[in-house]
Amino acid sequence: MSIFSREKELPDIFSQILTSPAWKNNLPIHLKAFKFYLLKHIELDSEEGGHGDLVGHHTITEDVNVFYRSRIKLYTDTIPKLS
Repeated sequence: MSIFSREKELPDIFSQILTSPAWKNNLPIHLKAFKFYLLKHIELDSEEGGHGDLVGHHTITEDVNVFYRSRIKLYTDTIPKLS
């Protein structure tokens, strides 16, 4: 269920990461590569016929919230502060 739901949610999550002021500064090369990955992932999941469309028919319940809480913790604990 988390795989299906995240294809709909990840574009917004990744977009929010990229709106951080820190992503507008001169990024080190490894973070430029990660930024490119995020942009392409957003594009793939959001476009017609993309991942979001392919899994949209699956039922998603509140049980998936445990996954998202864990993922947010992973991001906040491991993504370096860029400012």
